[in-house]
Amino acid sequence: MLNVLRWTVKRGRARRRWTVGRMRRASPTVVHTVLLFGFAGGVALWLRGLGWSWMLGYLCGINATTALAYGYDKLAAKMAGAPRVPERVLHLAAFAGGTPAALVAQKVIRHKTSKTSFQVVFWILATVQLALAVWLVARHVG
Repeated sequence: MLNVLRWTVKRGRARRRWTVGRMRRASPTVVHTVLLFGFAGGVALWLRGLGWSWMLGYLCGINATTALAYGYDKLAAKMAGAPRVPERVLHLAAFAGGTPAALVAQKVIRHKTSKTSFQVVFWILATVQLALAVWLVARHVG
């Protein structure tokens, strides 16, 4: 057993204390999100070293990562017991700039196309992202 630092709440007051117990496993959402942005940041840094702009490097990195996340999730869906990429991570990747790759992955590998709740959230995020992009361009051009 390991000593684990835990927060306890007693009579409305939070305090820390060391207890002996098992450490909790990290949330799949947190793990996938860290991996997603870590890989995207790595690609952006690599492309920056090749002389690309930060924005272009980031967009290439996040789109490559989004496509890989969709592909991995499609593969994991076919294998029994394989850890899946949570839907909120796929949505976060799309909203962070990976919408083009998410749309291509949905069409090419036919992943998450029949789940209505996923599609509704995806298109709402894509619409908000498009509105933000139009607003930013109009603000800087006009």
